[in-house]
Amino acid sequence: MVLGAGWQYISADLADLTAKAFGVAYFSTIQVRVNSSCRLFRLYFAGREYADIELPPFLRLLQE
Repeated sequence: MVLGAGWQYISADLADLTAKAFGVAYFSTIQVRVNSSCRLFRLYFAGREYADIELPPFLRLLQE
């Protein structure tokens, strides 16, 4: 995965990713490891992907 400069938003479907990459069903996440060269502001887990309008104002990508 390669990201360009500036703000980036990534939404990874872990169930789909593990099924395609490893051929197994996703059960749960025990640990998240972030490389020291990465900068994260926030990391969230969600049961489904939400539309921008469904999120509280401080989490929206498109600020009004």
